[in-house]
This record gives sequence, C-alpha cells and structure tokens, in this order.
Amino acid sequence: MSSIDMVEPLVNKLVHTTDNTHQVRSTQHVQDSQMINGTQQALHNSPVQSVLPISDTQQISITTESTRYAQTRFPFPPFIIRFNVGRITSNQIKEGLASHCNKKFQMEINILNCRLSNRSSNNEYDFLLFLKDASSFSFLLDTNHWPNIFGNTNYTFPYSPSIPPQLSLIIKNVDLRLDFKDFSNEIKTNYPQVKNVIRLKNKFNNEIKLVKLELSSATVREELLLKKKITIGYIVYDIDEYLAPANILICSKCMGLGHFMKQCTQRKSTCKTCGEYVDDLKLHICSNVEKCIHCGQNHKSNSLKCQVVKSFRSELTRKLLSSNNYSSTSSLNKVNNSNQPNFQYLSSDFPRMSLPQHLPSNINNNMLNKMDDLLGKITELNNHLTNLELKYTKDSLSHFDVNLFYNILEEWESCQNLHSCLSLWQEFSSTSDELPSMSSTSLHVLLFNVRGLDLRWQEVLLLISSFKFDALILVETGEFDISFHQKIFKDYRLLYQKGENRNGGVLILIKESEDNLRIIGVYAPDSKSWSWDDLSAFVSSKCVIYGDFNVDIMDDGKKADTLLHWADDQSLAHVVPNSHTSLRSNRVIDYAFIKGLNLDIQ
Repeated sequence: MSSIDMVEPLVNKLVHTTDNTHQVRSTQHVQDSQMINGTQQALHNSPVQSVLPISDTQQISITTESTRYAQTRFPFPPFIIRFNVGRITSNQIKEGLASHCNKKFQMEINILNCRLSNRSSNNEYDFLLFLKDASSFSFLLDTNHWPNIFGNTNYTFPYSPSIPPQLSLIIKNVDLRLDFKDFSNEIKTNYPQVKNVIRLKNKFNNEIKLVKLELSSATVREELLLKKKITIGYIVYDIDEYLAPANILICSKCMGLGHFMKQCTQRKSTCKTCGEYVDDLKLHICSNVEKCIHCGQNHKSNSLKCQVVKSFRSELTRKLLSSNNYSSTSSLNKVNNSNQPNFQYLSSDFPRMSLPQHLPSNINNNMLNKMDDLLGKITELNNHLTNLELKYTKDSLSHFDVNLFYNILEEWESCQNLHSCLSLWQEFSSTSDELPSMSSTSLHVLLFNVRGLDLRWQEVLLLISSFKFDALILVETGEFDISFHQKIFKDYRLLYQKGENRNGGVLILIKESEDNLRIIGVYAPDSKSWSWDDLSAFVSSKCVIYGDFNVDIMDDGKKADTLLHWADDQSLAHVVPNSHTSLRSNRVIDYAFIKGLNLDIQ
C-alpha cells in the first residue's frame, strides 16, 4: 500500500470544507491557511495519525448526525436489575413493573426500553431498564416502589443509578468561605428530597461559587424552579436548572467526530489507543502507548477529556441551545401570525443578531472579591465589638447600674434644652433631700470556709485573735455541737443553719455591741434544691450576704447572669475580692452582696 492510501482517510476525516477550500493542521505546527498538498507532504513519512484539527471554534463543523445523536440518546441512566437464576424476559419485567406500580400506587410508569446487558457473567445476567420521563425515574429511585419478584424470581440492584441532569439544580453565588458541611446539612434538613449537594469546580480543579443539587423528586425540583429562589441559613440564593454537557458522536472506526461508522469513508480502522491504521483491529497488536489522534496528547482518541472533543462539545451545546430558542421563537411567531392574517412575517427581513462579544470579567471579579473581603471584615468587626461590649459591661457595671445609666441618658435626650434637664435633676435632688437619710455603716466581716468546724475550731480561735472584725461567717461547717461553741465564743451571738448534706452548714458570729443589721450567710452547692429567689424574703434595707456561691461572676456565663439579675432586682451590689478563692482552680466563688452598707473585704 502506498503512503497516499494511508494519508487519504485521515485527510478526509479532518478536512473542514469552507467554500471548497480544505484546511488542516499537522503536529509540525502547520499553519491553518496551509492547503491540502502541503499537509499531505508532512504526513507521508508518518505511520501514526498525529494531525491536530483546527481548534478555532468557528471552523468546527457540527453535523446533523451530531445534533440528532445528542437529542435522541436515552436521557436517563438505566436501572440495572440482576438475576442469578431463571429465564426472565424483558417483557416480564416491563409488564410486571408497570402493573405493580399501577395497582399498588396508582402510578403510571413510562418505560422507554428494557434489554439484556452484554456484560453478564458468572451465571448472572443483568437487564437495563430505561425510562421516558423524570417522574417515572424519580418514583423508581425508591426501592420500596418495586415488586419483590419478577416471574417468581428474586433479583437485586448492583448499584443505584446516578441522578440525571433532569433532576438537578444549580445554586448560584455560594460563598467559598462558608462551612460547606453545615450548608449541605441544612439543605437536606429543609428538603429531604435532596440526595447530593456538590460544589462544582472549574477546569483548573478549583472550587467555584456554583453548587449542584441532585434531587429524587421531580415535583420538588419544579417547585424550586418556579420560585427561582432558595433560602439557606437566612440567605436567599438564586437557583437555575442544571444543563448537562451534550453527548458526543464519535465514529468507532476512525475515531472521528460527528458521524456514524456506517457513514465513515475511511478505508482502514484506527486504534483508539495508539492511533495507528490497521486492516483488522482484532489482529492488531497495540503498543498500549496512548496517543490521541485529535490533539496528540497521551490519552485515548475517544476520551472526553481531550481538548478537541471538549471544543466540539461546546459548539454542539451552543448549537442545540440556539436551535431550541429559535424554534420556540418561530412557533410563537406562527401563533401571532395566525391571529393577524394581514401581517406576514419573514425571518429574512429580520436577521438574527450576532452573538454578543465576550466581555472581560476581571473587573467584575475583582470588585466582587473586594466586596466579599469587606463584608467579611465588617462581620468580624461587629462580632469583636459585641464581645467587647459584653465583656466590659459585665466587668464595669452591674445590670442595676446599666439600667440607671440608660435612665439618665433617656432623661438627657428627652429634654429640649440643657436648662430643662438641669431643672429636672435639681427637682429630683430636692425630693431626695426631703427623704429620711439612711446612715451608712462601716462593717468588718470575715468569711471563712472552715470545711468541718469540729476539726478546725482551733483555727477559728486563731483567726479571731489575729483579725479585728464585727462579724464572722463560717461556711461548710458540717455537723457540730452548738452548745460547745457557744461557750467558746461567749462574746458573740451565734446563728446556725444546718446544711442539705453532711458537709453543709453556715454559722454566723456577731458581736453583741453591733447595731441592728441583717447578715446572711450562704453556701450554695451545685446540687442545691433552692433558688436565689428564695432568699429575697430575707433581704432588708440594711444587710449583707456572704457566702460560697459556687458561681464565678466573670466566667460562668448564664449562671452568673442569673445570679446578677436576681441581685439587681433586690438592689444588691456585689463585692468581689481581688484574688481567687477556690483551692482547686483560679475561680472567684466566695464574695458578698451588700445593701445600705460600706463593705471592706480583707
């Protein structure tokens, strides 16, 4: 065979006819304007196909066969039904399934085809069931809708079919910085019909702001498409239908694009792996070195990752979308023309506008990125300010003082001028002066967590001899003989309250010469059966509450807020020592609340 015979089929396959001029490009970087004769000379010495087709999308020829193939293939993936025994036929499956769904669920299943698979082995044979519409496919995704047997024969599903584009949606502008796991869980919680949530990627394998939803219900998908919105985490996102890439028609004989094998004019066959011409593929000994005949890269010639195949698919998809839009416009014009018989529409009088030029999106992308960064920084600043407000409000002012401060501000802002505000405050001061004055008393009180008075009463005696105080409060006294300690502390009045457990108990010692005031000692374990409101009845206009509250006002959050809220309601001010009081941690859990007194904590 001459070298001309080897080159001729390749040229016939790759030549694009435009005004009877044939243009090809070789791997030796032959220019697009080179004619056939020059290209053939470059190919005479090469036994392997290494010609690169023209990559310009304007020169890609989309044939009628390509569009027909893309529009007439099975739109839904098949259900694979596997049998181990028996002789089941495709009619038994179709009739049995349709009858079962109609009788039990009153659902009409539209079956497109059912055939035996060619990949059956090991005494197993599979049937492929194709469906016509999305409602039938989504209904059968639930295995509970299938009959238990076909023809008295059990069956299994090797795996579930993938969710097709007809049951998928796209969510737009999903921030790349959000927690995608929480985002997916919230979608599935709000819409149980969503089976998969997938973040899409670009050709560089980088994540983008599009998220694909795969649903098991055609009804839910249509409802979402009608709304065109979906709310997730208090954010409203735009949604749109997901358009799958078109199926590519690749000749199984020459690996060319856009025609069937029966239409192929190439005399010999082409190996899809190494790209060589052979008389018989069955007798061909392949080198297993992958080389694409379209782009020359190391992959098979029918691989969908080939850049030439991707370009062909893009043009095919563009043509399909354009034809769909044009056909819908034409049908609408026919309806309008039927209503207006005096007007005749001619498409030639109104030629289609050229496609819009692709505008650079760098400016928009940069602006969006800057806005996203700015919004993120604003959110962080707001959170920081909120945390600072909570922290310093708790550290500096109690709830009572905060309310008082807000009342003063409200009076200031409600007055029309400075003179009226000063007059209001002067009137309030005059009224206050007329009230009976409340004397303030300096009181020295010592609080001691004794942890068993019977064992440590000598330490209490040492404490009394070392410090000057007006009252002594002992907490966690445990059980002891009160009469014995009355003899020891004979210069003090003893007030004792038994605790709720064997370690509890409070003993208050007050000097006999002190004025009338109320001192309350508190031991509040985590297991206490009472609440802070139970102490409200004992709070007087002149009192002090000491104790082990087991609540750190600065660090215990909700527990501290509950205690401070009760103290504000009783007009109690808390007095906290400067160092920690817990032996097991750095927490401050022993302190006091006062009312009508000046307190000095030592």
